[in-house]
Amino acid sequence: LQGYYQKAGLESARRDPICSGYSFWSLSDCGASSSGPAVSQGLLTYFFELKKKGLNLEEMRACNSPSVLLLDTAAPFVVVAGESFAGRILLAHFSQDELPADAPLRWRLKSSRGILAEGSVRVAGVPARGPARTVAEVSFPVPDVSEAVEAELEVEYADLRNAWTRWGFPKRRPRDGSRLAADASLLEKLRPLYPGIVALNDPAAGKRPLRILPWSDKAPAAAPGQRTLFVSGMNGRANVTLGWWWLGDQVGTAFLDHPALKGFPHDGTLSPLFFRVLKRGRELPFAPVPREKIVAAGEGGDRYFLYLGGDRQALYSFGLDVLSGLPEATALLDGFIDYQLKDD
Repeated sequence: LQGYYQKAGLESARRDPICSGYSFWSLSDCGASSSGPAVSQGLLTYFFELKKKGLNLEEMRACNSPSVLLLDTAAPFVVVAGESFAGRILLAHFSQDELPADAPLRWRLKSSRGILAEGSVRVAGVPARGPARTVAEVSFPVPDVSEAVEAELEVEYADLRNAWTRWGFPKRRPRDGSRLAADASLLEKLRPLYPGIVALNDPAAGKRPLRILPWSDKAPAAAPGQRTLFVSGMNGRANVTLGWWWLGDQVGTAFLDHPALKGFPHDGTLSPLFFRVLKRGRELPFAPVPREKIVAAGEGGDRYFLYLGGDRQALYSFGLDVLSGLPEATALLDGFIDYQLKDD
């Protein structure tokens, strides 16, 4: 998260059309106190070492050099196969080096599986020195993928390079809901996703192998052989902003490599892929989920939050807005359901 916000912050300043200077603070961590400001947000550690999952020097140079390429904020960071991607490329040019006239700007969308799409557009004329201005537009149909993928959109012009992480999902069609039953409060959003799902008070509900309902300590007991998915805490503000000067509600969230998250790309840490769905989890400890069954948990200053935990018999989701209809949210929900319906 720290590396993401460093890049996002610098690029926000560089995109400002009247910005002709800025300061990056600070190069290295410079101390922390349990009673005062937490100032461990440098690019480097106290010992001037690179941080394990922070920005590396090449990534920092890409957005923190006299001249840099930028991507406009309207460009989507989650895309679906078959849709169109479009993003303006801006140039903030304060270097004394001359940039070539009528040169190509090359781009490619690259994942661990190889190059998904690539092309080039021409930058007309010789870019003038000064604050950020649009020099090209990158657009392409999102390629088909069989499962969710994390990719880098890389751009290169002359000796300037930059890259931004993007996530692609396959086109989803409604899935069979004939094995599902849900609380009436959830049906409106679940029915378009899972045709055939029934309400918990439907006579057929007891024979459905999986029921979906909000968490309550007064939740009705499951029928014999029936499993339960609890989804709660889906409202409120996104809880993804780091506490910079004092520790806030989000100082770190970790995800296990778990079958309930199969097909949802993550490296064990919180990334922008979660930014639209992550709310505030349930404060731990939570008796129904012992420590060894926690799948995702967050740290907030002096407390910890449960986001996902349990097993196939009972899976608990708190603070994950899986019913928002967003591609990444529905992919999470599909993963939970697939995990619970799978035979042991």
